[in-house]
Amino acid sequence: MNEGTIERGRPSMNQDTIDALKLRADDSLLVVIDIQERLARAMPQVPLGQLLANARRFIEAADAVGIPVMVTEQYPKGLGSTVPEVTQALSELSNEPTRMEKVDFSCMNVQTFRDWIEATGRRHVILIGIETHVCVYQTARDLSASGRAVHVPRDAVASRHEQDFLTGLNLIERSGGIVTSTEAAIFDLMERAKGPVFKTLSPLFKSS
Repeated sequence: MNEGTIERGRPSMNQDTIDALKLRADDSLLVVIDIQERLARAMPQVPLGQLLANARRFIEAADAVGIPVMVTEQYPKGLGSTVPEVTQALSELSNEPTRMEKVDFSCMNVQTFRDWIEATGRRHVILIGIETHVCVYQTARDLSASGRAVHVPRDAVASRHEQDFLTGLNLIERSGGIVTSTEAAIFDLMERAKGPVFKTLSPLFKSS
């Protein structure tokens, strides 16, 4: 067997790649991007319902494993506040989330966001929200450029049009982000089928 290959001739992953893929509770952040009233109303109903359900799952998971949460709102004067379903979930967090208003599409263009990222010292960032091809993509791209591992669950982001949604996911991957799913990400954070975290979070997926 040649060095750098595994059985069937596929290239082996180096440790840096494995480290980027693995979500750890003590090295991760959750960013809830622009799930606001007017934006939400513009989303197709099925993807929106999926997004809202999975946003709540991520917020509950973040609370259970101790992940800091940032909530952003894009020009709330025009686009409204965060939707009630998400606001309710956020109100149940043990620790108050950090909140940020913005007009930039990329969160990384805002000093408040950069300062928060730096202060946490964490390297993995989970992005959920609206819209996949605009604020989520641009934030993912710029976080990847800063050396962070970016995880975007495809079932916890949305765009008005399917083609833009697919384009956004493609661009996120091309810029170095990891496109995942809600269940894959949360089970990675749980790590084991035992203990209080698993007991708290596993029921989130029984009806999905």
